[in-house]
Amino acid sequence: MKPLTSWTRQVSAHDKCPKRFYLRYLEPSGISQRFNCLRSVRELGGHVVHAVLATVVRAVANGDRVGDHPYSGQRALEEFDRIVADSGSLPPWKLLHECQVAELHNGQLAQEEIAHWREIIPLCVENGLRVMQTLGFRSDAGERKMLAEQGFRFKTSERVHRGIIDVLLRDGKNWTVYDWKCHSISNTDVRQVHFYQDYLAKAEGVPHSRLHGFAVDLLREEIMPVHFRPHDHPTQIRHRVRLHVPEKSANPFGARATLENCSRCPFAAVCAESAVKPPHAIQILEELA
Repeated sequence: MKPLTSWTRQVSAHDKCPKRFYLRYLEPSGISQRFNCLRSVRELGGHVVHAVLATVVRAVANGDRVGDHPYSGQRALEEFDRIVADSGSLPPWKLLHECQVAELHNGQLAQEEIAHWREIIPLCVENGLRVMQTLGFRSDAGERKMLAEQGFRFKTSERVHRGIIDVLLRDGKNWTVYDWKCHSISNTDVRQVHFYQDYLAKAEGVPHSRLHGFAVDLLREEIMPVHFRPHDHPTQIRHRVRLHVPEKSANPFGARATLENCSRCPFAAVCAESAVKPPHAIQILEELA
């Protein structure tokens, strides 16, 4: 599975806990990176939905029809169940060294969250397939090219920023960004699409009038057009780029240690401020050093 490097995950990690953001993206020794295989149930559920839809998009771009993939929701659920079962087969605080459920690794119960995602994963995928048909997804031809999980990166004076566009459609001079969500569309989700559009305008030289976008709530099968308004972007982009280094703060990466936050955090075992911690935390650090 791909590392957690998308724009949404970076913003979400910082908003939930600046210490978690630091350990995920900035910690210099590399010790915390050993725990990047851990994902909360919510992250895992969203990932398998996105991964299966990306597979369908690539197949459609190569000549398939959307209707040729009727069992995609079941495949996503099977992958989710496999990872949950593998994670539950180990005692707490043992690393599988591949994708693993953070809550189970941290010795926490997550049955309700797992049951919730088992219910909505097939629904989100099935809704995603219908959305593809509604939006007219079809095979590449001529100047039309459709790309799934299109990654990009750029540097600022502070660090490297990354993004992953769920679906990028180039059709002649027009470029369209599609962003899948497994929840109601929020202002943050709209800003994410704006962020991708602004990147395309600057990096690819796409005229503003040729940039289009859609944020899609897969749970409710709702499609929200996202129009590109470049005059709104400079302030927003600067604010987001500096989000992870708050000014006038003695400790910009302090932990927000609560049982809810820490129980699903991949770095609970190596965070001194964690509300859930193995009794042998020092030994874990010594083994990883």
